[in-house]
Amino acid sequence: MNNELAKEGFFFRELDKVTQVLRLILNGLHNEKFELVPALVSLLEVINIPFQLAKSSDELKEVQKMPEVLNSLCDLVLFEVELESDPEGNLTADWETARQ
Repeated sequence: MNNELAKEGFFFRELDKVTQVLRLILNGLHNEKFELVPALVSLLEVINIPFQLAKSSDELKEVQKMPEVLNSLCDLVLFEVELESDPEGNLTADWETARQ
C-alpha cells in the first residue's frame, strides 16, 4: 500500500465514496481502461481491513450502505476481462488477484 493511513481501513461514513470508486473502476473496465486493475487491487486490500468508526452511531447509520458496496464488488467479480493487450501477463495476474 502506498499510503500509511490506508493500513487503518476506511471509515463507515466513507461507504458512499467507496461505492462510487468501485463503480467508476467498473465503468473504466467496460471502456477497456485496464490500467485501473492495479488501483482496484490496492482498493480491495484496504476494503479487506475492518471499517473504522468515527462515532459509535456510525455503525447504525452507515452500515445500511454496505449492500451497495457489496453489489458493486459483485459486479466487478462477475466482469470478464480479456487482456489480449497484456503479453507479459501482469494485468492478468492482478485481475485474478482482485477477483479472489
